[in-house]
Amino acid sequence: MIPQPSRPSQADSDDTIEVGRLVDILMSGKWLILGTTLTAGLLGMAYVQLATPIYQADALIQVEPERNGLLAVEALGMPEESNVEAEIRLFQSRMVLGRAVDERGLEIVVEPKRFALIGGYISRRANPLSDPAEPFLGLEGYAWGGEHVDVPQLMVPEHWRGQPLTLRAEQGGGYTVLDSEGQALVRGEVGVPAVSADGGVQLFVRDLRAHPGTEFSLQRQSRQAAIGGLRGGLSVAEAGRGSAIINLSLEGPDRIAIQQTLDAVANAFVRQNVERRSLEAAQRISFLEDQLPAVRQDLEEAEERFNRFRQDNEAFDLTAEGQSLLGQVVDLEAQLAELELHRSELRQSYASQHPRIIALNDKVRQLREMREEFDSRIRRLPDSQQELLRLKREVDVGTALYTAMLNQAQELRVVRAGTVGNVRVVDEAVSTAYPVSPQKGMVTGASIVLGLILGVFGVFAHRMFHRGIADPSELEDRFGISCYAVVPQSNRFERLRRRAARQKGPPPILARDLPDEPAVESLRSLRTSLHFALMNQQRRVVAITGPSPSIGKTFLSLNLGYLLAQAGRRVIVVDADMRRGHMHEYLDTSRAPGLSDVISGKVRRWREAVHCLNGTELHFMSTGVVPPNPSELLMTAAFDTLLSQLEAEYDLVIVDTVPILAATDGVLVGARAGAVFMVVRAGVNRPAEFEQAIKRMQRDGVTVSGFVLNGLPRTSQQGGYGGYYHYQYSYQPR
Repeated sequence: MIPQPSRPSQADSDDTIEVGRLVDILMSGKWLILGTTLTAGLLGMAYVQLATPIYQADALIQVEPERNGLLAVEALGMPEESNVEAEIRLFQSRMVLGRAVDERGLEIVVEPKRFALIGGYISRRANPLSDPAEPFLGLEGYAWGGEHVDVPQLMVPEHWRGQPLTLRAEQGGGYTVLDSEGQALVRGEVGVPAVSADGGVQLFVRDLRAHPGTEFSLQRQSRQAAIGGLRGGLSVAEAGRGSAIINLSLEGPDRIAIQQTLDAVANAFVRQNVERRSLEAAQRISFLEDQLPAVRQDLEEAEERFNRFRQDNEAFDLTAEGQSLLGQVVDLEAQLAELELHRSELRQSYASQHPRIIALNDKVRQLREMREEFDSRIRRLPDSQQELLRLKREVDVGTALYTAMLNQAQELRVVRAGTVGNVRVVDEAVSTAYPVSPQKGMVTGASIVLGLILGVFGVFAHRMFHRGIADPSELEDRFGISCYAVVPQSNRFERLRRRAARQKGPPPILARDLPDEPAVESLRSLRTSLHFALMNQQRRVVAITGPSPSIGKTFLSLNLGYLLAQAGRRVIVVDADMRRGHMHEYLDTSRAPGLSDVISGKVRRWREAVHCLNGTELHFMSTGVVPPNPSELLMTAAFDTLLSQLEAEYDLVIVDTVPILAATDGVLVGARAGAVFMVVRAGVNRPAEFEQAIKRMQRDGVTVSGFVLNGLPRTSQQGGYGGYYHYQYSYQPR
């Protein structure tokens, strides 16, 4: 019986095993995760270096509250209105942005042609004040830094709006304009207006600094497209709720250009505000001038009636109570009259449901209710006092209203002069000294995190779609074949193997070079199991095969043979993989003479093809010269004769064969062996591959004695077998 390793308690370690399996999966794909993270980080760093830097310019605009009209209206407690939201909408209107587009000439777009990817990066490192940089690696026609062109005027046919043209610098300060097909349209000189032959293209180049042959992209876009482009880069927002301060910001690749453009937008907004205020003032002056004669006439008539009443009643005057009521009533009537006048003025511009009209209506209703209360108190006075108070009230109210209207008309004349507006530029546009995007730290960090996530996702996706064998019990329960050994992965051995490859020396042999490794102990366990497996067998030939290449067949055959020889057994290892066998590399010998030479008769005595590992009793036979028909050679009687001769000479013959799913050589060797062992690699071979290999062997009448799970990662949690190999004890003589 073969002792099986004990498994940890399911009740005590379910959660730990699940977490451990996740860690195992991640550790198995650590190089993929590291590579993906590193690649993403490098791509992020390359992006922030190659991407065009974007700068930002900002400015501050203050919007002062609009006065409600008459001065007395403000004393009524009605708030002065500052509709910042409407002003923000005006900033993004075609009226304001169109003026900035016209002033800055944004309809004309001229850009130097850069070499893909690296052209912009190289040109940004050139001194803009020096002469144009020389072509990089002789690549002429591209701008490499320091180039400049100024085209203030460009006229093209309507159907060419938005179509790119090419402006190419020529010798002696000349230039040529080409269409999209490379045909010359205009030839001109700097500082001289130029016109095409058909008159469709007209342009004026004010300045051109570039090497001859350097090309620029020249385009005149529609005014609407230019406004849309400006609107896309412009940000308008109130600096703080209720602050009446508007923050403007504009982003672009040219620091100076965006600063000048933002100033143009702010100035255009201020100009339209002044013009709008001037127009409104003119309308309100016209309204006041229409009302002033009637108000003055009413005032004169009221004064005449009051004077006549005083003449008729010479010694008569108001009592103290009447004087008090008169002052209160006059103030109330003046307020009510100004509100009525202001409401009439607003109705010329707003509908009856406008919030300002509704607020005025509510205030007028409140004042009328107060006036009715005063009227009831006045009616309790004597008739003569009532009449005198009424006449005096008409005079005082008319005087206050007429004076307020005169003052308001004078203020509006100043506004109409075009020098006063309710907005002003607090801070002129200033661009940032450093780019606002791309943000190097954030982009690099985000790319690293994204690479890490993609790496982890790739590992789990690979695990999901390419699930390899990780637990030998999976094959034992499914196919009823015993696992003779679980060979854990040896990191020390991998380091030795890589070092030998760098030094171009023979690969190491684990059992010889690292005898204290846990993997060697597993191979010793396989040696013991193999002894019991061959006790009742007549043949002492062991075939080592597997489903696919590169799973450790040669490694297992060679190390098992070494351990058997170390135990005093006469062993020979035969490399029967005559297609890709490489056992001779481990032993630092030549491929020939070998197995193919003996079977084909090129070597008459098989002992001439046998080599011995220095210092051991291990013998081996290499593949020999690669034959054109390996399978046919293994089917000959010469191969059977060779195996019989080797069995007579040695205690055990180990044959390393071709993978089952790759060729039929393994089946031919297995049919002549006393025991056949299938090697599967943890995480590489899938159960389906193992199943197909078993079926192919059974179909040809070959019974698989057992399998060996090779390369199991030595992690803390792998279920029963993996957990066993986490606990390694040293039991050496003291």
